[in-house]
Amino acid sequence: MTAAVFLDRDGALNVKAPEGRYITGWGQFELLPGVDAALRELRRRDPSARIIVITNQRGVARGLIDPASLDDLHARMRKELRGAGVELDGIYVCPHEAASCDCRKPEPGLLRQALADIPEIEPDRSALIGDSLADLEAAQRFGCAAFLVGPPDRRRVVMAGAASRGVPVTGEAASLPALLRAYPIVESRPGTGQNATATGTG
Repeated sequence: MTAAVFLDRDGALNVKAPEGRYITGWGQFELLPGVDAALRELRRRDPSARIIVITNQRGVARGLIDPASLDDLHARMRKELRGAGVELDGIYVCPHEAASCDCRKPEPGLLRQALADIPEIEPDRSALIGDSLADLEAAQRFGCAAFLVGPPDRRRVVMAGAASRGVPVTGEAASLPALLRAYPIVESRPGTGQNATATGTG
């Protein structure tokens, strides 16, 4: 059995498009500073942990990017990360509009798909890292730890929303690299099988 680190894409791994806009091609895709090194550090901490991207991409449903182009973008993302020494264990995408499926976050469908494909994943030893309330709620519904990343003003809004809905947040930071400096995220404890996440707001 193993832990998994589920990563939102836009805003956690790469620079997010302005509100109301979408990344529709590789030319618009840019990894956030230090993300590749942070993912290598995750691997170092627990080589058996799975690193999986979980992303809502309703630009597909809106005709802004077709599935083949999205697949190509993700293949290029995988290649770039592989060149930096990081191999992703999966990329799961919801291409649907809101409220039209059970896979769009905050629904936990994408995480459950990953669990079905990799049944050795233990939700209670795993974590989801994202930049939105939907990410935090998806983690709660799946039963894993939730971490929030993003600029301070955005985090304040999301944290207020989480508090009003009773959604637990294990930690928060400005970025994935900063989060890893403050929290273990997932950490093997031989003989216990317990999650070693820290609790706090970062």
